[in-house]
Parts: sequence; structure tokens; C-alpha cells
Amino acid sequence: MKSIGIRATPKEIYFAVVEQNDEGNNVIAIDKLILPLSLEIPDRLNFVRKTIIDIINQYEVTKAGIKVTEGNAQRLSIERISIEAIIQELFSSCSVQKYFGGNISKISRLLGLANNGDLKKIIKGESIPDDLEFLQNNSETERESVLSALAALNL
Repeated sequence: MKSIGIRATPKEIYFAVVEQNDEGNNVIAIDKLILPLSLEIPDRLNFVRKTIIDIINQYEVTKAGIKVTEGNAQRLSIERISIEAIIQELFSSCSVQKYFGGNISKISRLLGLANNGDLKKIIKGESIPDDLEFLQNNSETERESVLSALAALNL
């Protein structure tokens, strides 16, 4: 079974594909999609939708998760929220069987972590467990995409 985890920004979309098998979880890809800023917002959203569908089909993904904007964010980005919305709509209308859009607390719950800040420490790289040690040299947004993919496996 394969899952994809996504973390969007207004200019880039980070994604990770994880495969679950008898031996455990294997990260197949950690990458980013750079959005063409020369396109108007509706065309940019169309680009996002088509490209993410291609990635889902290429890797034969059956579960998906996206880290969404926190409800208490100090600055809301309409562009990011629009991208997150189009990706969630895409999940519901493609080959993905189970999916979620969630904040830190939902991802923590799906990963079996207490909602006490442990996930934030992993994302920031302050306290990475041994089984996630491979994330040590990744950025925060890359970690969020991998953790979202791992959380999606638990749906």
C-alpha cells in the first residue's frame, strides 16, 4: 500500500510517497512541485490538480493526507488555502481510497503521538525518533509531508 503526504505553500507543494509492506515503511520519494507564478491563480490551481493526479497515478497511491493551515495561524494565506482545498477535492475524486486533511493535532493522533508538542519537535528537527532518523537532514516542510504520508497509512 502506498500513501502520499502533502504540505503546500503559496509557491511550492512538497510531497512524499511512502510504501507500507511486510518489512515496514519505505519512503519512495520526497520532492517538491514549484508552481509557475506566471500563471493566473485559476490556471495555477488547474496545474496543481493535474500534476498531483499524475503523481498519484504514477506511484499508484491509495491513501493520502495533507497538512492544512492551522486554525490559529497568525497570517492566513488565501493562495495556500486555495491550493489545500483543490488538493482535498482531488483526493475525493481520484483513485485514492482514504484521505484526510488535517492539522498538527490530527496528524499526531493518526501517528499515535500525544498532542503535547512531540510532533512539532519532530517537524522542527529538535527531537527526531530513531525510526525517523532519516529525516534529520530534511527541511520542516519535507518532514511535514513525510509525516502526513505516514499518518495516511493509519487511516
